[in-house]
Amino acid sequence: MDGLIIKYIKKRKEEGLKLLIDEYAAFILAVVTYHLGEFQSHREECVNDILFSIWENIDKYDCKKNSFKNWIGAISKYKAIDYKRKAINELVHNNTGFENSDINKKSLNNHVDEKYHENLKEEIEQLLDFLNPEDKKIMVDYYLKGYKLEEISEMTGLKTSNLHNKLSRIRKKLRKSV
Repeated sequence: MDGLIIKYIKKRKEEGLKLLIDEYAAFILAVVTYHLGEFQSHREECVNDILFSIWENIDKYDCKKNSFKNWIGAISKYKAIDYKRKAINELVHNNTGFENSDINKKSLNNHVDEKYHENLKEEIEQLLDFLNPEDKKIMVDYYLKGYKLEEISEMTGLKTSNLHNKLSRIRKKLRKSV
């Protein structure tokens, strides 16, 4: 079905958009609903924008990099995050009482930052669960704790060149798991 949808959209046939909606509307809506959080009033506009983005950017889809569903999911996620940011900015700048209160602006921004970091941490933990404990520790030490390869080499007893190769293989493994 994906091949047919892609083919029709590339040829700018409206049938492709109809098939896309039939096949993926529920998925797109679920992603948007999850990422918009308390800003559900923007959901319909966001979904429409996602469908338009898919229509306009179909030539950028590469089946060798990921599945069509994952590509749609990524577009949906990032569009929803953009809409959430816009909604927060509107709330901060337009809501009476907020424009004169730096404390409330700061509080709202901190709340959003906390939720964002909490969601990001959760996603990273889920992603790293695909790895064995040794690989997971290397990824955490290098990417999250900021250790240099030389420091990790001293801790693990592996050569830095081996660590560099290992990190490359781990990244490939993670890409395949997504």
